[in-house]
Amino acid sequence: MIKSRLELLNKSSESCEGISLLDSEEKNFPDRLILSKLEILLLKNCNVQGTCFLGMRELKVLSLTVAYDYTGVISLYALSSLKKLRALHLENFEDFSFLGNLRTLEILSLRGSKLNGLADELGSLKDLKMLDLTDCVVSSSFPLNFIRRLSQLEELYLPKSNMTNDIFLVIKFLTRLTRLYLCVSSLHFPPNFEFPELEIYKIYINNNTSFNGIFGATGYLEIAEVFPYNAVSQLLGNLESLQVKRIKDECVKCLTNKTQEKVSVSTILQNLKLVRIDDCRNLKVVFQMGEVEENEGPQCPLLSNLKILHLE
Repeated sequence: MIKSRLELLNKSSESCEGISLLDSEEKNFPDRLILSKLEILLLKNCNVQGTCFLGMRELKVLSLTVAYDYTGVISLYALSSLKKLRALHLENFEDFSFLGNLRTLEILSLRGSKLNGLADELGSLKDLKMLDLTDCVVSSSFPLNFIRRLSQLEELYLPKSNMTNDIFLVIKFLTRLTRLYLCVSSLHFPPNFEFPELEIYKIYINNNTSFNGIFGATGYLEIAEVFPYNAVSQLLGNLESLQVKRIKDECVKCLTNKTQEKVSVSTILQNLKLVRIDDCRNLKVVFQMGEVEENEGPQCPLLSNLKILHLE
């Protein structure tokens, strides 16, 4: 059931398995309905009393979104009684004291929320497979070590803040990780650190102001100041968008001449859709195409998928 106005909810709604009320008006969710079959509930700018969840024993997916200036009341203490709850999306929230009790969660998104003092609660959610902290407000002292305890994580989306080398030590423990969104500031990477083989990733190194990339790119890498061959070599197999600027290291004269042991140059050149190189004074060759051996026999011409090339 998708309703444009809350007042359309009535006795006939009690048999619904899914309810979506995503209009922007502030409203009160009715506490009188017994939604015993409800599995999916999506609400926006909606005042919710905790007792209404007591009649939602089958609820598996809950999304609550509020505006930044929202002044309503949302009580979530009763969520701990929902034994089947697997996915929770809370956007622009501040109070998460109840989170530590939601041990059945597998998917958690806290987009745009304030995370101060939340590390212990998040670290207790051992079954999490996806954690989305995109656009969250975090302090420089926010501890990341709790992520190491989330050994089942397959997808991790971190806030776009100045994270340090600590995050590399955390990622090293996430052996199941397949998707990663990361923005980090670091000129020196831990010895022998390598990103895991990821299916989908968007990684910014020393660059908070992004250029426009290819929409929906599987592999997106944006680097400034350094080019950490060893750390990123595992990512190049499905790299589609590469943006590099201000590399001043005199040793960096070609972007692929140290990566061939992990990924062949021909593989890199077949998948690329966007390449942007800015202000790299010592870079003589972008890709060493002459080193691609004839016996590798690429099935499609090199750079045949390239849509955008920017050299400055």
